[in-house]
Amino acid sequence: MIKYLSFVLIALVSFTSKSQNFSTDGNDVRNSITANVKGKTVLYLSELDGSVSAYTMEGKKLWRNASTLKAVMFEINAIDVNGDKKDDLLAASADGNIYCWNHKGELLWKFNPGHKV
Repeated sequence: MIKYLSFVLIALVSFTSKSQNFSTDGNDVRNSITANVKGKTVLYLSELDGSVSAYTMEGKKLWRNASTLKAVMFEINAIDVNGDKKDDLLAASADGNIYCWNHKGELLWKFNPGHKV
């Protein structure tokens, strides 16, 4: 069922944004959000194994960060955190941390608020 929902999500994104078919290397998608990077739309994904990744709308993988702890990313959001006019990726994880990666997939910071996120 989860693989079917992942397929439907990617299909909807493909049809609505004129993107090509692409694969996430067999990983199931939990969340997706579009971001603006250098004037182009990219797709940020969180995967069920806790990884996060970025793809062009044509399906080219830009980067992928595997999770050291297999914790699900509850929510993701794209916003320019560091003021460089490129959307960064924020993620709230089941491991209790909030993570921020820049548009290149480099971890900018992680924060543990001391309670569940």
